[in-house]
Amino acid sequence: MWVFVYHIFGYLNYTTTNTVHQLIIKNVFNKGYFGVNLFFVLSGFLITYLLLTEKNNSGTINIKKFYIRRILRIWPLFYLAVLLGFFLFPLITHSFNFNDIKNHFLSYFIFVGNFDRINSNFSGAGNDNLGVLWSIAVEEQFYLFWPILIKFINKKIIPYVFLAIILFCLFFRALNINNYNVLYFHTFSIMSDMAMGGLGAYLIIFNQWFIQKIYLLSKYQIIAMYIVGTIVVLTTNYWYNLNYLTKISERLVLALFFIFVILEQCFSKKSIYKLSNFKFLSKAGLLTYGLYCLHMYSISFMQKINNSIGWQQLNSFKLYLEFFIILAISIVLSYISYSFFEKKLLIFKKRFN
Repeated sequence: MWVFVYHIFGYLNYTTTNTVHQLIIKNVFNKGYFGVNLFFVLSGFLITYLLLTEKNNSGTINIKKFYIRRILRIWPLFYLAVLLGFFLFPLITHSFNFNDIKNHFLSYFIFVGNFDRINSNFSGAGNDNLGVLWSIAVEEQFYLFWPILIKFINKKIIPYVFLAIILFCLFFRALNINNYNVLYFHTFSIMSDMAMGGLGAYLIIFNQWFIQKIYLLSKYQIIAMYIVGTIVVLTTNYWYNLNYLTKISERLVLALFFIFVILEQCFSKKSIYKLSNFKFLSKAGLLTYGLYCLHMYSISFMQKINNSIGWQQLNSFKLYLEFFIILAISIVLSYISYSFFEKKLLIFKKRFN
């Protein structure tokens, strides 16, 4: 939803003179790209937790089964989105360009679309229809080597490997400090998020002191951490450019807050509220992959409507009306995708547990 809101305000032509609204847009809605940072930390935590648990219980990791499970979950919808972006959507909107296929299709097909974005700024016909898939490419690169890393490295050394990855990413960011595309899209700049998630997973499984600290966090400590973390996130515009070190460490600072949120929600005894109790969110989680891959098509569709009816500039009423229409369309598309396409293939995952 954070990414979704960010794209709504980024791609729909909306302006306001309301100072409070401007501040909210600048400091909350326009920070929606941090949703991807959170996604990477969460992915690093979840995948590492599952792999370490499997290794701890069985003494090894079945890498083949891991790859097959990931392929069944990720590839079908990903390739559907790629085909929509390169072929169907351009044909429908009369924007088909063979050079797009010639220059960019292979990069997306083999999951290196993030490097294509760095080198060409290509984001797909229309809007960011294909561009949003760059993070899926990073995920696939992560899935490729992470289980091998966990399987063959001694358990006691694993946390130091994660720390080494984090330090390497900081060094890499320092070398590319003036290249925004590299800082945001390059795998070596991003992998610290997965490593931070992985470190959190390792500590919560094997470090008794850490487990107790998280489990016994008081409500006041939790509230204090959320207040500090929220302030850090909302004021990024103001501290990011303070100096060389803040630019380098921005991603790591955010990852620290995000891994706290994940650990607190999963393991703290005195959480103020467990989001897992919100059953609607748990069920909606089945659709979030589809929402992420397909929501830009809903935004593009609304843009076409705006152009056809002459809504070149949106006021608040029009914007929020379109927000709910786009969200509804995106949910319907995601539900159709999950129920009639993804789910048919996910049945086979049970064979590889």
